[in-house]
Parts: sequence; C-alpha cells; structure tokens
Amino acid sequence: MATLDQLTAALVKADAAGATEDARVLASEIRKMRAGSASGNVNAYPFDPMRDMTRTERFLSGVGKAMTDVGRGAGQLVGAVSRDDVREARALDSPLMNTTAGTVGNVAGSLAMFAPTAMVPGANTIGGGALLGAAAGMLQPSMSAGETIGNTVFGGVAGAAVPATVRGARAIRSAAEPFYQSGRDAIVGRAIRRAAGADAPAVANRLRD
Repeated sequence: MATLDQLTAALVKADAAGATEDARVLASEIRKMRAGSASGNVNAYPFDPMRDMTRTERFLSGVGKAMTDVGRGAGQLVGAVSRDDVREARALDSPLMNTTAGTVGNVAGSLAMFAPTAMVPGANTIGGGALLGAAAGMLQPSMSAGETIGNTVFGGVAGAAVPATVRGARAIRSAAEPFYQSGRDAIVGRAIRRAAGADAPAVANRLRD
C-alpha cells in the first residue's frame, strides 16, 4: 500500500499535470489516511512532498502548473472552474511553488504559453502589448474579483512595458551612434544605401579603393 508521502507526491504531480480526476482520487485517499492517523493532526503535512523530486522534476512540474493555470483561468471565465477549485489547487501547489526550481519552471511555462502572441500583428506596439498582457492576466485563475482585476491590470502594464523598453533602447542606441566609430560607420553606410540604391555595393567598393 502506498504511504502518505507517496500519495502526496503523486497528488502534486497529478495536479501540476492537470489530471483533475486523478488528483481528486488521491486527495480523497490522503484525507482518509490522515483521518485514521494516530497523530491527531490531520491538517499539517508531516513531511515535505517535494523531498523525493529532483530539481528537473520540480522545474517541469512548475512548467506544467503554468499551463494548467491557463486552462483553469479559461474555465473560470466560463464558469467551469469555481474559486473553491482554485483555492484547493493553490493549497496543493504551495509546496511546489515554495521551491526555486518550481517557481522558475512556472515562470518559464507562462512565457512559453504566451510567446506565440508576439507574432500577432500589432503586438510590438505599446497598445498591442498592453492588450495582450491584459488578456494573459485575465486568464490567470483567481480567488476573488479583485484579484482578477489586479492580474488584468498588472498584465496590461507589463505587456506595454516590453515594446516601450525596446523602443527606448533603440532610441538610446541611435542617440549614441555619432559618438563612437562603429556607430559613425553605420550612419555613413545607411546614407550610402539610401542615396545609391541598388548601386550601394559598388559605391562602397569605390570608397574603400
């Protein structure tokens, strides 16, 4: 028979993988085992469920959690997932999210989920980035309406900050170009291409000669 340690570790993995039915069965068995425990403390974990997981397994579980959370958030928007479901999932995920590898995996999974949106027309503008960021924030599961609003606002601000930062970096680079040799060469090169058009390579060769 599986031990309480093994059941809890399996529960964390099942929840991170989005295996809802398996997670419910395992959670039910854990409650039964705790109820029959002689310790009398049925609410506290008597061990670390992450203890037998490697860093790689924790990282991958964090990635899986991020992807599952998007599904939970979408389900919440259509009424298929309740706030109680989110609360229970967070309690089960807390040991994983208390590890560095799990947290890093969660962030990496979130980035991977929304990376394809960078190809959407207008995503590289401040307005487009804000809209996509807000949508990503809205898809995060929450335990209250206030948390949903907070996630949406934060996502919008973060989404707008990315293209704004890129534009700022380009502006700084352009302003600094005249002050170093390679920058001046780049400016001259662009001027030649604009002025000479298709003959730019020949003009450049004559200048070098």
